Amino acid sequence: MAVEIHSEGSRVPLRGVTADISLDGCYIENPLPLPVGIGLKLKLVGSDAAPIPAKVVSSHPQGGSGIRFTRIPPQDRDALARYLKLHLAQQSALCAKT
Repeated sequence: MAVEIHSEGSRVPLRGVTADISLDGCYIENPLPLPVGIGLKLKLVGSDAAPIPAKVVSSHPQGGSGIRFTRIPPQDRDALARYLKLHLAQQSALCAKT
């Protein structure tokens, strides 16, 4: 799932791809992982959810970064849940066709 990453102190967003995502956080694959402790706002490409406040909790060279979502308002958490459910259904449908 594509994400747009807005990190603290940077005006230029980065792009990444999630390898795993839940209502609590995600893992973003990126050859240049983000530093542990940095605050972020993540925008899920194609989602109606507001940018998600987050923090980098792990970093793996040439692998990616573990991200924990923080302070998600209830309405945004609901939008994220709807998006994840839709994305999972689409992935299941694609797998069933193969």
